[in-house]
Amino acid sequence: DPDPYGTAGRKAMFNYTRFASDENDKLMAEIASPKTLEDPNYKAEALIKWQEYYINQAVEVPLTYRYQLYPVNKRVKNFYVGYDAEKLGKMVHLVELTADAPIKAKN
Repeated sequence: DPDPYGTAGRKAMFNYTRFASDENDKLMAEIASPKTLEDPNYKAEALIKWQEYYINQAVEVPLTYRYQLYPVNKRVKNFYVGYDAEKLGKMVHLVELTADAPIKAKN
């Protein structure tokens, strides 16, 4: 069950932005309302209303998330990009080529 209270509630430990407003409290109370037990769509609608409000308030602005693309030929083996490479044993010294020439596209 999605419940934003743990990260966006007024007194939530993980509300790192410390955002709090009466409207936010009201919308989150609707998400946790007993009505959600009677009507399966009620919680979904309440959550959507809260999400729209939260996004429009620009409470969180991502600064470090980004996509990274790595074009790698099919002849490259053991290529891995990730912060957990060392933990998984997939370090750069394991990268190897399986052929001297690049694999050519087939038409």
